[in-house]
Amino acid sequence: MSVNRINVESLEELLEAIEKLESQQDNLPIYILFKDKIISDKNKSEGLRKKRCWTLSEIKTVLLDATDCIDVEAVIDDYLGLLPKTRNMHYITCDLTPATYGPGTALCADHRFKIVKVPTLLRYGGPQRLETREIVSFPLLALLFEEDKIEATKESHQGDD
Repeated sequence: MSVNRINVESLEELLEAIEKLESQQDNLPIYILFKDKIISDKNKSEGLRKKRCWTLSEIKTVLLDATDCIDVEAVIDDYLGLLPKTRNMHYITCDLTPATYGPGTALCADHRFKIVKVPTLLRYGGPQRLETREIVSFPLLALLFEEDKIEATKESHQGDD
């Protein structure tokens, strides 16, 4: 599997990265994780990133206490490790400060993102998105990262004409 990872820290950097990826015309899906930079930095400093395998009871306990303290990047990385080696994608991590997301912000108003809360993981250009607690669910991650079979079907029928 080839995952082209990009880290950005503002809406401007995100839009530049997306424009650059779209100009490559490789038709690979673009996934974007929007997360709170302050909480992410705190998690890393407290060593939460090192814990990559969570038991269901630990996840439930943490979710009841504070959704923000789970390192969703580690959960997503674990899931991406399960995808077939033939799967290719672009994956952008967007670190945000609280002033840059939520109601009344450019990320909330932008029809492409509509970020009200973080963490949010979405497929750019599509309706697929997971927010907060949903991101730690492997079945929901499977649905989000599911490959589109429509393009392959269209191509296979073009030769029938």
